[in-house]
Amino acid sequence: HLECPGFSFYGNHAAGLPVGIIGHNRYMAWGMTMFENDDVDFYRERVNPDNPDQVWVDDHWEDLLVREEVIRVKGEPDELLKVRVSRHGPIISDVSAKVSAVTQDPVSVWWAAIRGDLETIAGVYALSHAQSMDEARRAAAMIDAPGLNVMYGDRDDNVAWWASCRLVKRPPHVRPKLFLDGASGQDEPLGWYDFSKNPSSENPPSGYVYSANNQPEAVDGVRYPGYYVPEDRAKRIVGLLSTDKIWTVTEMQQMSTDVTSTVIPATVAEIVKTIENHASVRRTERHIKAFKALAGWNGDHHVADVGPVIYNKLLFHIMENAMADELGDETFGAFMSTHLMKRTTAVFIANQDSLWWDDTRTPEVKETREMVMARSFEQAVAELEAQLGGNVAGWTWGRVHTIEYGHLLGRQKPLDKIFNVGPFPVMGGNDVLNCMEHRLNREGVYKVHAGPTMRVIIDFADLENSISVNPTGQSGIFMSPHYDDQAELFTRGTFRKQMMNR
Repeated sequence: HLECPGFSFYGNHAAGLPVGIIGHNRYMAWGMTMFENDDVDFYRERVNPDNPDQVWVDDHWEDLLVREEVIRVKGEPDELLKVRVSRHGPIISDVSAKVSAVTQDPVSVWWAAIRGDLETIAGVYALSHAQSMDEARRAAAMIDAPGLNVMYGDRDDNVAWWASCRLVKRPPHVRPKLFLDGASGQDEPLGWYDFSKNPSSENPPSGYVYSANNQPEAVDGVRYPGYYVPEDRAKRIVGLLSTDKIWTVTEMQQMSTDVTSTVIPATVAEIVKTIENHASVRRTERHIKAFKALAGWNGDHHVADVGPVIYNKLLFHIMENAMADELGDETFGAFMSTHLMKRTTAVFIANQDSLWWDDTRTPEVKETREMVMARSFEQAVAELEAQLGGNVAGWTWGRVHTIEYGHLLGRQKPLDKIFNVGPFPVMGGNDVLNCMEHRLNREGVYKVHAGPTMRVIIDFADLENSISVNPTGQSGIFMSPHYDDQAELFTRGTFRKQMMNR
């Protein structure tokens, strides 16, 4: 909380940055989520066979910029790193084994954040001083990279959403999720769209704006490429806000900690329908109980729920049994860590004719969707029994879904006991409003790797009635009582009162 003549600000800062990233003054408030736009391109360069430090540019060989970075290591000789830079950016294949395994050509990385001077920090500074929606819009337009959804509201009942970033204008034929041709000049960026063409909404008829990292609607027929998350959370927000409910601070508190998926139950229903007549679901009393728990699950992710434990374990095995034979273990693991997996799961599960169901390792048998799902169900039940015991009712989400806030020094045991906060059993999950993200895995232990950095509810009718909570605490000093005094509040989904007045 910063208070001085002419300036009153309450918000959240990130270490190393001199301004508040998210917060409010006495007139307006703003929040942010990642926009997820694609602002990175990879270019396959054509190298001169007579000079490895030259690449082809349009109609001639051009020297790469070459410099040497010195990395000093305590007690060891210096590490020397040769950095080569093309007109597109650094040659990333020199340091990335994954990239160099794809092609023998040098691959450079073009990123909006290293193309010219950035004004992002100045834009955020201007946001904290804004006294009107026009001033806030101008500040949001200064944010270059990374792309951010800026959510705005003020005491005059204005609401707005701006996708704030420099959006790349590419040639129509370019597919930016593939390696581009760095030699011909045909795949070069054409410039930037004006901020007025960025996706946005100001005081819409619905009376609300929202963002959940989802794909925005097209602007002038252009759908900007990106790595947007599934629409699960966005649909849940719209479903809740479209009701006639009067949204008080208490109601918003419940919404921000909502753990219900309205999308997953449809996928579960497809699985249940597919295997309900298969012998595997009646193998033992335990199988029967597990199947009933899955079939009766409503999509909630509370710590006492059994459904998400069975579903996550089962879904992993379904995807593995269907796809690992074609992809191989390494590529399958990469696929499972992407939004692509999340965005295609429901479509894949519903497609009984997908070519993925057949196991290429068994040419004498053509596996069906039912066979793969039934086998996966048996694997899931056997592994959950070994992991959590024979009582299906005891297979609760809080036993496997945990969160721990790691300190850099806490990576070395036993310093984790001193510096880390947690672990705690935690409600929430993938693609629910209380988005506590984890990755599917064979072990069935889901450690949260991403989640909300704060929860804030501002009431401009009574600014002192606003509430917020941090994941751990206000202090970064581990001996401070405020290092972790909000952690349990945050995990339970409760809040603390903000105190902005003297």
